[in-house]
Amino acid sequence: MDDGRFKVISANAFGYMASGDRLDYFNGQCDTASLQVTTDRRLTVRIGRWSADRMEWVQTVERASAKPLIYMVHQLKPNVTYRVVVAGRVNGNMRSDAKGDLVVGLPARDARILIQKPSF
Repeated sequence: MDDGRFKVISANAFGYMASGDRLDYFNGQCDTASLQVTTDRRLTVRIGRWSADRMEWVQTVERASAKPLIYMVHQLKPNVTYRVVVAGRVNGNMRSDAKGDLVVGLPARDARILIQKPSF
């Protein structure tokens, strides 16, 4: 899928909706967005593995910027700590809210993103 502003690539079935500065990605046959991203940049998102415990994608940004991309990851386990890894480096641990949502601002540059439930 490529609408000139956003491009989504996945080996699996998915849906999407793009409006203004926001892209919604729907994993498989989900009727609720699995991932939302807000940015003023042209963005390609290549989806990798996607499950409740581990979400992977590669973001490619037309031009790097100091202004972060704002992601909202949905359908996570509620009130659970997830590790955020950007380009192979741990960016920190974040906790999903009571609805199973997690909001994270990530650098607007090309990077592989991994959000996973750590095994303590």
